[in-house]
Amino acid sequence: MPPEHSSSADHASAASPAYLGTLNLATARIPLRIVIDGNTPAPTIITRDEEGRVRVSGDLSKLSAFDDGEGPANEIQAERAAHAICDQVLERTLTDRGVDIRTDDHAGRAA
Repeated sequence: MPPEHSSSADHASAASPAYLGTLNLATARIPLRIVIDGNTPAPTIITRDEEGRVRVSGDLSKLSAFDDGEGPANEIQAERAAHAICDQVLERTLTDRGVDIRTDDHAGRAA
């Protein structure tokens, strides 16, 4: 997966980046969408909702790196592979990944 290098949060306090950078993403109730081979006619799309439910759709064979190498044979195996991918993505904080977080809040502006 290509690394994420920056993110932005509109209408957020300038104090937010420090907090967001160290947030445990695995336990944070934030939705996540991962697209594998998004520039192809048949990408794989993994979503994780605020409750932690993981769904996968698209070309399931692209999940082969997370099973025995042949690609998931059924939806249950595909969901296991999708969970493994989400766990891998969420195991490190944004700061650990070197993500630069910016807000549109400027220091010194009138409240």
